[in-house]
Amino acid sequence: MRVELGLFSPVGALGLVYSRPIHQRVAVELGAGFGFSGLQLSAMAKLRRGKGRTKFTPGIGLSVGMPVFGSAIHTGHPAGDDEMRGSDVISAWLDVDLLGVEHRTRSGLVLSASGGVTVALTEGHWDAADLGNDINPFDVLPQFRLGIGKAF
Repeated sequence: MRVELGLFSPVGALGLVYSRPIHQRVAVELGAGFGFSGLQLSAMAKLRRGKGRTKFTPGIGLSVGMPVFGSAIHTGHPAGDDEMRGSDVISAWLDVDLLGVEHRTRSGLVLSASGGVTVALTEGHWDAADLGNDINPFDVLPQFRLGIGKAF
């Protein structure tokens, strides 16, 4: 179990991730967190390569953002600040961890870092701090996350 901080990550800006090896070289990772798209839920398959306590962990999976407590992603494109934004969007993403590493200490502390891309599978428009842009299917964004947790 890890707490993760991220940028466009499968679990948003802050989330919890549970990773379970299903084979010596493959793990399943489930996560939940909050980000621009609201509540984010993710599932990934991760390769686990390496010897000892440090593993290279590339992976691929899907995540969904649900507009719980609001969302920065919505339908429509407001022409100005006075216009109402459209309805919130449930967003779907393809997540690819191109580079990932996980280290487990003897005491069971788990440190992780990964970077890659997230690919939009739905369309919408995001707004945050007077910035905004359209999101179209197959738009590619960078993603990065750091984690710390405990192995059980």
